[in-house]
Amino acid sequence: MEPEVFSLGDVNVDIIMYVDELPSKGGESLSRRVEVKPGGAAANLAVALSRLGVPTGFIGAVGNDIFGDYLRRDLESEDVDTTMLAEKEATSGFTVVVVTEDGERTMLGHRGANRMLEPGDINESSIEKAEMVFISGYAFLEPPQRDAALKVFGTAKRHGIPVAVDLPEVMASIGWEGIRQMVGSPDIIFVNEHESSLLLKNDESKLKDVLSEVAMLVVKMGAKGARLHTREGTFTAPAFKIKVVDTVGAGDAFDAGFIYALTRGLKPKECLVVGNAVAAWKCAGPGARHLPRLKDLKEFLAQHGYKEIEDMLEFSGLLR
Repeated sequence: MEPEVFSLGDVNVDIIMYVDELPSKGGESLSRRVEVKPGGAAANLAVALSRLGVPTGFIGAVGNDIFGDYLRRDLESEDVDTTMLAEKEATSGFTVVVVTEDGERTMLGHRGANRMLEPGDINESSIEKAEMVFISGYAFLEPPQRDAALKVFGTAKRHGIPVAVDLPEVMASIGWEGIRQMVGSPDIIFVNEHESSLLLKNDESKLKDVLSEVAMLVVKMGAKGARLHTREGTFTAPAFKIKVVDTVGAGDAFDAGFIYALTRGLKPKECLVVGNAVAAWKCAGPGARHLPRLKDLKEFLAQHGYKEIEDMLEFSGLLR
């Protein structure tokens, strides 16, 4: 089955350490538990969508090492299309994640082969058949991965395919005009509250400029929920009340839930609710890949008072 959504960005091996507290500079701290899991923002999103039943393809690069084999096999086991997962003469990407008792995470990454994705690795004819493209903003930071990301971005835009971009802080800090010059105008932008302030240069009046070219600006607010700005108005949805185990990959999970609901024809606020639900499910378990199947998501929504959205997802599934 041809991918309905393509996700471009990093795929990593995550080494997750759970500690009581972070050490001071030059100090040390013992981990009470360690886990080694697949990760990477764009790969996490691809897996999340696939588990919800969306045919998804991943665009990225791994090293020619045992970790690259591990990451490829993992994506394939999740039914993610890896036709455009290139292999490079490099070390695969790694992230060391330290999670403290409150569930917050501190991360140290090595991008490795991720940044070596090239334009020649892209099959434009496959992109042209997609319904949506997601690009992790980190992919725009250094060539040749930036050139590959711009090729995918341009191909999608030329064929009227919506493009969603999650902006990291380093990109948001150049402001909206800088983003337009560097990348172009995505159809959907995902940011957190801090990144939103950077993007708008702490000037809410600039929101109008963004929305003149961007259909949706989605602001993830953690425990406060999420907010969506569109030309038709602003929508908000509260976070779900759960016991947080860790927040690793919560933003990726939210993006996936939002995109899933959007591709299933749900309304703006309903997309926020589904994004929050997938993120909450993720935070209730360890690692970035603690992600729901569609059955889990529907049950979660019904249990938390959103039976009508569960019904909409059921109905949209019957129509596809």
